Amino acid sequence: MISAQEIYTFKKKMLCSSYEVYKGSSLKMARSRSEKPLMEVNLSSLSKKNMAVFEQSQKTPAVYARRQRFTGKSRYEMATGEKTAQLERENFGSKNRVFSLPDGTRCKAIQRGRSFVVSDTKTGETLATFGKSVWSLRKHGVLRMCAIERDNTSATFIFMAVVILIRSDKRRKSNIG
Repeated sequence: MISAQEIYTFKKKMLCSSYEVYKGSSLKMARSRSEKPLMEVNLSSLSKKNMAVFEQSQKTPAVYARRQRFTGKSRYEMATGEKTAQLERENFGSKNRVFSLPDGTRCKAIQRGRSFVVSDTKTGETLATFGKSVWSLRKHGVLRMCAIERDNTSATFIFMAVVILIRSDKRRKSNIG
């Protein structure tokens, strides 16, 4: 389960467009404790429009997102259990994304250089930050969840919004149509 206050490290899986997600900010520490990854993020390079986050103990995704084409705004539908949310561009040509949590909180996901920030649009409170790794070939980056007083469903949508930003950034850099 994705926690509202936790640190996660994304490790690139070789020869595929997926990531293993570990608890904490250090892969070296996880390796020394012989930890298995908590989750796997599958970016589904074959279909180019579906993404899913699988917990290691589950066969069904904890959360998934599907790109909705021909909407004019590059919109994604995120779903977990019976709850859904729409993540879409703030405006045409923008890298910023906006979405609403199940409790009605409007959020904005912004790319700032090599990092992503998800914040509450009303209060300006930072809910999550993702910083890309500069030196490591295997470690993609670290996600710091700081969504205080949010439930696990909201934390899951925030996590998925960051995954979508990672995918969008990856596609933009490799010029995949």
